[in-house]
Order: sequence, then C-alpha cells, then structure tokens
Amino acid sequence: MSGSNRPVTVWRLLLTLLCLAIVLVVCDPIVGLLARRFYPEPPYILLDLPSFYGLDRFWQMTDAGQKPIVFTGSSMVFHGVSPHVFDSSIATLTGKSVVSVDVGVTGQTSDIARDLVQNIFIPKGASAIFYTTEMRAYAARITLASYQRSPLGYIMQFEPGLRKTLGLWLLQHSALARYHNNIHDLLTGARPIEYGVGYYNVLDDRGHASAWDVQDATLSMPIPNDFTPLKIEAPYQAALTEIATACQQSNTPCIVVNMPLHRTLYQVIPTTELAQFRTMILESLGKGKAAFWDFNTDSCIAWLGDKSFLDRDHLNEPGAKKFTYLLAVLYAHQFMGQPIPAESPVDCAYRSS
Repeated sequence: MSGSNRPVTVWRLLLTLLCLAIVLVVCDPIVGLLARRFYPEPPYILLDLPSFYGLDRFWQMTDAGQKPIVFTGSSMVFHGVSPHVFDSSIATLTGKSVVSVDVGVTGQTSDIARDLVQNIFIPKGASAIFYTTEMRAYAARITLASYQRSPLGYIMQFEPGLRKTLGLWLLQHSALARYHNNIHDLLTGARPIEYGVGYYNVLDDRGHASAWDVQDATLSMPIPNDFTPLKIEAPYQAALTEIATACQQSNTPCIVVNMPLHRTLYQVIPTTELAQFRTMILESLGKGKAAFWDFNTDSCIAWLGDKSFLDRDHLNEPGAKKFTYLLAVLYAHQFMGQPIPAESPVDCAYRSS
C-alpha cells in the first residue's frame, strides 16, 4: 500500500512546488513595486538600513557588466572614502577610467568583511578590494548578533553549496526575500519605521556619507575606550588571513588599509598596542597575499589635521577628499604603474609593499 502511494506523494510534492513557484512569480514583482513606491525604507538585509545602499549599488554595477573597485569597512569607510573622488583622481593621474563603490557595514568586523569578500565581491568580479580596517575589528562587537540575525548574515552561516548560492541570489533579486525583515518588523511592531538613510547624513549614489562638521580638538579621550585596550581574538585574526588567501587565489588585488584616527584618540593608544596591531596585520596577511597601507601614523594624522575629522574616528567631507586622493595616488602607483606626484604626501603611510 505504501509503495502504491509513493507516486501520488511525489506528484503532490511536485504540484505544491509548482504552485509555490507560480505564486512567487506572480507576487514577487507586485511586492517589489508596492514596496519601492509606498514603503519608506529600503530592504533591511543587513544589520542596519545604510549598509544596504552600497551593496545594492555593487550588485547593480556587476549585473550591468561593470567590475567595480570595492571599498569595505565599518562606518569609517562610509565617511572616510568617496568613490567619486577616487574615480576622478585616478582619471586625472592616469588618464584611465575606473568605477568604485562603498560597501560598508556599520560596526563591521573582519569576519563580516570575509563573508562579503569570499561570497560576493570576488564571485561577482570586483576588480580590486580595499578592506579599510581598524583596531576594533578583531574581537566580537555588539553588532555581531544583529549581523547574524540579518538575512545576509543568516545566509552566510550556510555551508558553501546550492542553499547558500540560492539564498544570496534571492537577496539580490527577490523582493519577498529582500523585504522579509521589513515586513516582519512592521507586522510585529518590532521597531519603528525608519526613513531615508537613518543616522548618516546624505548617502550618495556610491554609498559615501558626507558630513561637514569638525571635531572639537580640545576633547579629552577616556581610557579605556573601544579602541584600547586592544583586543585580538583568534577567529577574527583568522578571518583576515582568509581574506588575503581568497584574494590571492582569485588573483584579485586587495589592499588592507588601517584608517586614521583623530589625534585625541590616537595619542591615548599605547605605542605598544599600535605596534602589536600592525604586526598582527602583517602576520595574518602573509608575504605577497595582500598589500597593507597604514595611515594611522603620526605624520598622516598631522597631515590630515583636526579639521579633517567629524569625530574621534570618522573623517568629515574635507578629510575624506584628502584621504581618498591619497588612496588613489597609491593605487595608481602600485597597480597602474603611475609615478607618484612629487607633492603627494604618501610617505606618511606605512606600506608593506
């Protein structure tokens, strides 16, 4: 009896899957149209709304056949790097055109960066990757739980294979998958609806957040703070090595950039911890796997000056323009064979290669 029922059961399963596919095909575009037209939030696929914009722009670029240069990191990259300034600087320096995009994640740690590099940036064909790192990125932060609960963070916990590939495809292409968290939070009242880009100032079309405020240079910095004492945990250090290995195996140029800090913060971090952090980066990357540019130095911080900072660890718009130009000069030199202009203060940075 059970054997005779098996074909019926299989056909019922197939019919159910077919009906589900038809519903998705019909409903998904409608959900997407209504959400884009009437719902004030973008898809909540990461741990906050602003983190969506750069990632979605990256997907749009690669779907259009472009191979963008990607800047990823924490909120420090949102404020500190302007893709438009980078692209125009490269054009001025070399006469060649590139296209770049900020794909930051608020509170990003090295394991989040690894997830993006291994599963999205490299597979989708990024032409180069800047990982703008910081001293807080190598130990668990309060953002970890939010990331793991987010649709993207949840999918990243799958083993490599069809399930993970399908999940990432749905997050890029399916409105029902992209707006799942928004709909859930709206129906359950889990949080208030957000508008625009949340707590950042205006985000441009490449994911850069512009802010024109200036840090009060007289502010004192308490100890301890979230930069010091330095915390380095093994899984996060290993994630940096995995980034470098993935870049090497895919022949993708990768640069790890230690972001500059305001002098009031930089001066309270012990020199031993600064040296320990640099040594950890170099050991984790390994010889030849990825370049390391450290801008958190006395001379770089002095060159940027107090008026380049929004606060203790974020550059403002004038600072972002200065800093991004310096990145472009070094990139044009190391990866495009362009001589360094005589007036460029690139020697302020420590460079591994």
